[in-house]
Amino acid sequence: PALTEKIIAYIEEWFDFSADLSSFYQYGRKNEILKPLIRKLYGLRLIRLPNLFEAISWGIIGQQINLTFAYQLKKRLVQTYGEKITYNHKAYYIHPTVEVIANVSVQELMDLKFSRRKAEYLIDIAKRMHSQMLSKDMLMDIKDTNEIERSLIKIRGIGPWTAHYVMMRALGVHDAFPIGDVGLQNALKDILNLDKKPSKEQMLSLNEGWHEWSSYATFYIWRAPYNQN
Repeated sequence: PALTEKIIAYIEEWFDFSADLSSFYQYGRKNEILKPLIRKLYGLRLIRLPNLFEAISWGIIGQQINLTFAYQLKKRLVQTYGEKITYNHKAYYIHPTVEVIANVSVQELMDLKFSRRKAEYLIDIAKRMHSQMLSKDMLMDIKDTNEIERSLIKIRGIGPWTAHYVMMRALGVHDAFPIGDVGLQNALKDILNLDKKPSKEQMLSLNEGWHEWSSYATFYIWRAPYNQN
């Protein structure tokens, strides 16, 4: 029974089942950008990463590189240092733990084509989490979004974009808004038929229309290029 409860709790967090989306939809149906997306994607929930270290790792890996290369780096990291479960002759990998990465050398990650800085960031954060200087519970105990962001960006390798990504994906913060996300900017550029990506001021202005549900607005807008007729 204890294991069953643990599995249920994980799945509920994974698919953000605790969120009541009715409020988001009330906001969204009054917004010209979100209204058509809600119609097409109704019921879609923000897919979370319950493992804080995995969310931070993915945020750091994805900094300033294209998505294809980011996927390659994560795959190399997971297959090299993660545990493996084989089922029906197929291997399923688990993201490496902080204990493992805390004991990896910078050169080992560079051999996987990580930049020196990203290798240093990942190892430093793994060490910080392994020594209990950083934990998911610590961040979850902070109720103010701005304070969570400040706590995260104090850590080397985590800037505003990574902080908001982690808040969205690992901590379930519904008003996180990764304003510097290129995918979000490009999607808004297409939706609004702009000649160039929206400015920071435009992004902040748009966010005023959904600020209590910025994370969900972002998640739905990310999906927009794949759902346009």
